[in-house]
Amino acid sequence: MPVTTAAMPRAAASWTLVRRGGTPTAAPSRLDAAAILAGQAIEFTGAADGMTIATEDVRHLGRFPGSAARPWATIP
Repeated sequence: MPVTTAAMPRAAASWTLVRRGGTPTAAPSRLDAAAILAGQAIEFTGAADGMTIATEDVRHLGRFPGSAARPWATIP
């Protein structure tokens, strides 16, 4: 699915939350791919629905509120 303009504010909000929580996923001046993916997933599913992101980067993607990151191999 393409990244949408609507997902970017959600990505920025996710980026801000993990930064303020002391668990950044990229350098201080960067809005990284993990934040963009989390923002896109939240925009697609709705913030209240939650979602699971299949990834090999569970450590970073699992930091974003409203998302669950799981390794590809563990998802049936």
